[in-house]
Amino acid sequence: MDQSHDEEIELVQQIEKQYQRLFRDTRGTLLKSEALHCRLQFAPIRSLAWMVFLGALEKNDSLENWIQTTRNEHSNYEMLVQKHNINPRNAGVEFNPLALDDNSPWKLFFEDEELRKVIMQDIDRCYPEYEFFQRDDVKEIMLMVLFIYAKEYPETRYKQGMHELLAPILYLLDQESVVPVSDDHVTALFNEENIEASSWFIFRHLMSYTNSWFEHSNTNKSKFSDIMERCDRIQNQLMRDSDPSLFTYLQGLDLTQVYLLRWIRIMFGRELNLEKTLILWDSIFAYGNNLVLVDYIAVTFHIVIRDLRICFYYVYYSNISST
Repeated sequence: MDQSHDEEIELVQQIEKQYQRLFRDTRGTLLKSEALHCRLQFAPIRSLAWMVFLGALEKNDSLENWIQTTRNEHSNYEMLVQKHNINPRNAGVEFNPLALDDNSPWKLFFEDEELRKVIMQDIDRCYPEYEFFQRDDVKEIMLMVLFIYAKEYPETRYKQGMHELLAPILYLLDQESVVPVSDDHVTALFNEENIEASSWFIFRHLMSYTNSWFEHSNTNKSKFSDIMERCDRIQNQLMRDSDPSLFTYLQGLDLTQVYLLRWIRIMFGRELNLEKTLILWDSIFAYGNNLVLVDYIAVTFHIVIRDLRICFYYVYYSNISST
């Protein structure tokens, strides 16, 4: 993140202050309360809070252990990059187009190149209104993180929408990045040189909760059974209990739950601007319980949309009747 020397000093001071205020409480009650009441946006330590909420860092661990854990994760990521980011030509393997059998390193290389193209197509469309996401270095970070995830988790691979889970994480880490005061200072957790590895760290833990939202089912019941079961619960249980009249109306339209897929998979990232998405994610992560708050927010979205439509019709027909 580009910032002046004075801005850098101010950010470091804010990180120190907010760490003392929010993270010295070993029960984590204040941190969780701030997130649930939409106040973490005023503290430049949200990425650290996300690591704790998602279980990437142990809540009651010491700062020293947090720093060591992130260092280990960063080292592991670098090893994964070396493991999967391979060009046979650099290894001295001669290209033979007639020998692209299953054991050929070139066959794997070309498959990886196709995977990169698929991922980059989505990245190129990600938050076009934000200059940050148009930067080549940002696109390269997103491509590498998503590529490594696809290689490390072949049962899930890369699916459209995963880039929209990674994007807010990368954006937030960039906003909070600093030059560390020292290797054992809290600012070491926000080192600007570790943005890519930290993005992987948080994204991997987020996907441990959400990967089933992208997995294909081998059953005939549904193409995406886990996610469809969640959609069914939202519409046919939570909606019915929260707003029976709206539930009845939706049932009359004979809608399937597929329209909920986008809301759930990317946690409302396309329905809100990026800043509001970050605030919403604060609460979702803080609430925990397998990100169950997503389900209740989906119900709330339905009700709000219904109320907005009623308001629109009231104003529209009031204007007609007065003319």
